[in-house]
Amino acid sequence: MSSAAMKLTSASVPVVENGVVRYTVFPNALRDLRRKKGYDTLQAFVNDTNIEVNYTRLAKIERGQVYPRADEIRSISSALGVPVSKIFIDTTDPQFDREAWAHSHIEASLLYVGGNREDMRLAAAMRIRRKELGLSTTNLGKFKLPAATASRIENAERPFSRWPDKVKNAVRRVFGASSMLDVSKAVNAYERDGKLAEMMYELFSPASISERNSRALLNLLTSLDDKKLADLQKKVEGQLRAGKGLSVESGEVDIDRLPVVDEIDVLQSGASISVYQAKTRDGVSQLEATSEKAKRDNAKSNGLVIRVDEAILGMGIVPGSLVHFEELERSAVKDGMILALINGDKVRIVGARAMGRGFTLQQTSPEWKGTLGQVEGKIAVMTKMEVKF
Repeated sequence: MSSAAMKLTSASVPVVENGVVRYTVFPNALRDLRRKKGYDTLQAFVNDTNIEVNYTRLAKIERGQVYPRADEIRSISSALGVPVSKIFIDTTDPQFDREAWAHSHIEASLLYVGGNREDMRLAAAMRIRRKELGLSTTNLGKFKLPAATASRIENAERPFSRWPDKVKNAVRRVFGASSMLDVSKAVNAYERDGKLAEMMYELFSPASISERNSRALLNLLTSLDDKKLADLQKKVEGQLRAGKGLSVESGEVDIDRLPVVDEIDVLQSGASISVYQAKTRDGVSQLEATSEKAKRDNAKSNGLVIRVDEAILGMGIVPGSLVHFEELERSAVKDGMILALINGDKVRIVGARAMGRGFTLQQTSPEWKGTLGQVEGKIAVMTKMEVKF
């Protein structure tokens, strides 16, 4: 470990907060191909073809929630009457927006399911505890915890508070705890010895999720051995060779390889909060705390106030302006908004432009373009600008 190593805590692990995006592992063209063949519903497709995949399994594949086996892909392509390669989407393309794809394939009310960071901490602790006991999720039946439920808890698929008491009591028994307070103490103990951060990274970090998805996709492509998929296979192999993941040992990481994380809490609530000075380079602002204070219109929400140091072309923001932002749920992003993409103490200010079912995020000086699905960290919308003359 280099001298630049630092202790990684669960609070500083970058995570994919959008639950549905985490569970969208296999974006594919099945639904579009099915509809082009005249099957408005998946049930009609199953009923009218000799497909050898049952409806429930096929629905999960179409929604991208599971990786299919090679034989399932072949059966689907045969039933559709199209080459196997047509079912695949190039998810390695920088312009591919996983979040937009998920939005179009899953009911909007389910798009932002998933627990918050505290639920993720419990999920990670649950996985650690199960491994300590040497049990599979199936074996957790001895604690009256069904395997499917245990898996959903370990992946923070829903806020833990929304599980019924019988499930909470089963989790308590897994930890050998007499109360949920004792479970919390166990979670904190894993935090202190570094285990929790390691598991949080493994389960929920963008790099880890990307690596798992790439490996699963590569395995599927390799097993199909289809020449028309050779280019996609090479791209996935290149993605894995790039190795964007971190090497985590005993809760320590090398700072030089660590993506920007929440080193400071730049979003604050209150009637009067600190102003951050922007030090901008290549369109990304490094925030530095100042003694300056600013009054906010909405004291109940989380906000950020920045004194910008350069003009942001196309948005009317001039050097020296005091720009106010309010934290925003991704589901609330609208066309024309000016957004701050906040990752730790670094911020990029962009404009949101509707593009299909999703949004393109654009910065004009210097030119930069991205999508919501590529954004890590928090998002805030500009609510006010005070120009200093």
